Amino acid sequence: MHRELFDVLRKLKWGKLALGYPGVVTAAGKLCRHNLFTLPRQTFCKHFGDPSTSDFHTITPTPASTRIKTMTTPNGSSQKEEPTLYGERWKSKEGAGPSEVKLISADNRLLFVPKHLLQSHSNVLCDMLELPSTESPPTITLSDPELESAAQLTLFLLVVQGEIFAVAREAFPPEPNGTHTITAYHLYYFLQFAKKYDCPTALRLLEGFLYYLTRESFTRPSCSALPLDVFVLAAQADALQLASLVILMYEPSSAPDNKPHSLRQCASPFGTLPAHLPFTLDHVPMAAWKHIPLRYLFALQRSTAVLDGETVANKSGSSNQMLRFQDHYYSSKHL
Repeated sequence: MHRELFDVLRKLKWGKLALGYPGVVTAAGKLCRHNLFTLPRQTFCKHFGDPSTSDFHTITPTPASTRIKTMTTPNGSSQKEEPTLYGERWKSKEGAGPSEVKLISADNRLLFVPKHLLQSHSNVLCDMLELPSTESPPTITLSDPELESAAQLTLFLLVVQGEIFAVAREAFPPEPNGTHTITAYHLYYFLQFAKKYDCPTALRLLEGFLYYLTRESFTRPSCSALPLDVFVLAAQADALQLASLVILMYEPSSAPDNKPHSLRQCASPFGTLPAHLPFTLDHVPMAAWKHIPLRYLFALQRSTAVLDGETVANKSGSSNQMLRFQDHYYSSKHL
C-alpha cells in the first residue's frame, strides 16, 4: 500500500512543485536522485501522516456480492416490500376471484377493485384487462408517484363511482386543522391520470366540478384551487367555455396583496396570481406558462384589456376580454 502511494506521488511529480521537502529539489529547481522513496520516516510522516495511524485513510472495497445483494434479488428484480392494504374499503371480496383487479399503487399500497369499474371508465385499462392472464385476480402495478399514489387512485375511484369531489376529498390525509382539502395539485394529477388512461367520464366529472368552483367564486372550503388553477386545467382539457367563464367571473381584489411571495398560499403547480392584479398574460406567473397550450396563451395575450385602452378592470371589461379571448381562440386553429 505504501509503495503504491509513493508511485502515485512520483507520477504526479510533486517534487517539481517546490514544496521544499529536504533532499528532493535542488536549488536550481531540478529533481535530484533522492526522491520521496528516500525521505526519512520522520519527514514523510510530518508531511503526509503516519501510515500506522487512523489519519492515513485507506479504502476498503465492498465485495461485489454484497453490492448485488443490496440492489437486486437473486432473479435480478428490485427488492420491494409486500404492498399493504389501503383501508378496509379496498379489501378483497370473498369469492370475487377474477371479477376484481389487484391494483398496486406507486407508493406500494394495495387496492382490490371491481374489474368492471376499471373496464367501464378507462379505455386503456379495459384493453389491458382483455389480455389473457395467469393470475387470479389479475394484477396491475402502477409506478408514477404523483398520478398513481393510493390517495389519487382513491379519489379517481370514488368520483367515477358517483361520489362528489367534496366527499371524495376524504381520500387525502387531513390538514393540520383536521379538515380535508383538495388542492390544485390533486386536480392536476387527476386530470393527467384521466388523460393517460383515456377516462372520458372522469374528465367530464372533473370539468363539472371546475364549473362549480368557478360559479361559486372559488369560495368552497373543500377545495383550495384558485382562478388561475382552473384556467390552466381548462386549457389542458381544451375546455374553452370553462376557460372563458374563469375570465368572465374573475374580479381583482381592491386591496393589494403585499405579503411576500413565500408567504402566499400556493398549493399549486402553476404558481400564484396575486389577487389584486388583472387576469392578463403579463401577470400570469412563468410557472404556469409551460402548462398552458400555445393556442390558449395566444388568445389570452390578445384578449388583454390594455389593447382596447381599458385601464380599470370591471364587469364590462371582463365581458369584453372574454369575447376577445374566444375570438382569438377560434382564429388560431393553426397553432
